[in-house]
Amino acid sequence: MKRKNWFILVMAWSLLAVLSGCERTAPSQSDVFDASGSQSAVVSSSLPSSSETAGSEASESQAVSDVAVEIAHQFENGSSTLALPKLTGDDSGDVWKINREIEELYQSRYWSFEHSAEEMGWCEVSYDVSDTSRYLSVVVLHQSYPIYGTDGGVCGWVYDKQTRREVSLQQALEMAGTSIARIEQQLDELLADENAQLAEGLPDVTNGGLMDAAFRIREDGQPEFYLSFRLDNPAADPWNTFYFWSDGVLTKGFEIAQ
Repeated sequence: MKRKNWFILVMAWSLLAVLSGCERTAPSQSDVFDASGSQSAVVSSSLPSSSETAGSEASESQAVSDVAVEIAHQFENGSSTLALPKLTGDDSGDVWKINREIEELYQSRYWSFEHSAEEMGWCEVSYDVSDTSRYLSVVVLHQSYPIYGTDGGVCGWVYDKQTRREVSLQQALEMAGTSIARIEQQLDELLADENAQLAEGLPDVTNGGLMDAAFRIREDGQPEFYLSFRLDNPAADPWNTFYFWSDGVLTKGFEIAQ
């Protein structure tokens, strides 16, 4: 009986020691939650503070991507000449979208000129790149022959290296403090001046609407627009004509070259 009592006493001491150790190592409720019931610094110290998060977001928004331009397609075949670019150095979704649209332009309209005889026609495709500290702008001028009634087509893409997003035409118009409607008013004034100089009896040429639009953004953050308007002439077929808008001034014609 004495031996049995001794064994029970030893077991009781061991249990007391284990319970005492748990009390020393387990955090109390005050260690995890403060009086208001929110998590205290013991738990949140491993997470970034709000100021650290804000600083991280600010530095990310100010980062400039390494996007660049390389030749994607280039050929001379008889009278046909073509050069089309692609964007490299950045894997953002908008870069992928821009490259896909450039590739679709080549595949849908100009692949055949590289792989067919000149009797099928010929093309002229060139591009300009404007690379500033923030914006990478690509403007493509393209034309296929034989054709009548157009100066050609114009298209373009602008990539914001800071936000890593493509800049839309509407955003560029807002940056320039103008709109297509206002530019069309300027075009109407130009056409009115030209019509006034026509010989008596010739019909007036009128604006038939915007056909194509592209733009670039200069180092000072101001956009410049490449525009194609259809001009309607009662004495002839409609003609798509190029216009250039810069610093509030609209002028007829423009040229780009690689």
